[in-house]
Amino acid sequence: MKALDTFSRRLSRTFAVIASLTIALIMLLTVADVVRRSLTGRSIPGTTEFSEVFLVAAAFLGLAYAMRTGAHVAVDLVIERMPARAGRIIFTAGMVLALAVLVWMMFQTGNAALRSISAGEYRYGLIQVPIWPAKAVIPLALAALILECVVTLAKTWRSGTAEDGATEAGAEGRA
Repeated sequence: MKALDTFSRRLSRTFAVIASLTIALIMLLTVADVVRRSLTGRSIPGTTEFSEVFLVAAAFLGLAYAMRTGAHVAVDLVIERMPARAGRIIFTAGMVLALAVLVWMMFQTGNAALRSISAGEYRYGLIQVPIWPAKAVIPLALAALILECVVTLAKTWRSGTAEDGATEAGAEGRA
C-alpha cells in the first residue's frame, strides 16, 4: 500500500505541476495575443484554438491532486454525525459508485482518444490545431484520479473512519 500511495502522490503532483504550467502557458499566450493585437491590430493566429486545447489539460490534470489534498467540494455533514463504522460504510459506498463512474468515463474517453489519434483529429480555425493530445490527456488524468480514490478508500479503512481517511488525504496537501 505504501508503494501505491507514494506512486499516486508523485503522479498527482506531477500532473498538478503540468496543469499549472499549462495555465501559465495559456496566460502567456493570451497576453502575447493582446499585446500583438494592440500594437498591430491583428491577433496571433490559433490563440483561441490552442487555449481551448490547453484548457482541457489544465482542468483534467489537476483532478487527482485535488482529490489528494481535499481541495474538491465535499459535504460530509451526515457522515460526521454517524457512528464511525456506519460513516465508513456510507463513504465506501459513495466512493465505489464514484469509482465505477470514473472507470466508465476513463474507458469511454480512452476510446474517443484512440479514435482521435488514429484519425489525426484537428480543430479548424485560423490554423489547424491538433485536438487529439487533449483527448489523450483526459483518460490519463482520470486514471490518476481513480488511483487517488483507491488510495483514499484504503486510508479510510486503515484509519477506521471516513473522516480520518479523507482528512489524512487532505492534510497531505496542507502540510
